[in-house]
Amino acid sequence: MDALSPVTRRIVALGILLLVLITATNLLVLPLSSALRGSLSRLGDVRFERAQTEAIANRPPAPPASPLPSGIAIVAANPGDASARLAAIVRQKATVAGVTILALAPAGGASDKSAAISADFAVEGSELAVLAFLKQVESDRLLMRLPSWHMQVDDAHKVRLDGQVAAAWGQA
Repeated sequence: MDALSPVTRRIVALGILLLVLITATNLLVLPLSSALRGSLSRLGDVRFERAQTEAIANRPPAPPASPLPSGIAIVAANPGDASARLAAIVRQKATVAGVTILALAPAGGASDKSAAISADFAVEGSELAVLAFLKQVESDRLLMRLPSWHMQVDDAHKVRLDGQVAAAWGQA
């Protein structure tokens, strides 16, 4: 290095210094800046999540659920009373349609937490009378449906309908 002029020595020293600075940048600064960018990104995500959580916590409570529209459900204090009311409705519709009730009993399985009750039934009559009964049951404002049923015709051309009627009920 003694053979080099002082200007060349300074240029070589500046080159070595530049290489040391570039190496230090690659070994220290770039990994630290990458980690800092990741941390800042995560901080932004956490702040966004916190703002969302606070917005959800501060929104007004949902209004209480409205009861079923009047007339759409059987209103009774308990499932037993509701089943008795359903049986009375089925009897009334059978009488109006002109069919004979062979069997009518609560299907069971309803609890105080259930929103539906059901009854097993069997009716018999002319084809037109049974169809009128079905129409009255399913077209009434009271929400009643026949989830399962079976119809058969005997030799005397009487139609027998066995099935289950289900209805919505709400507590009084």
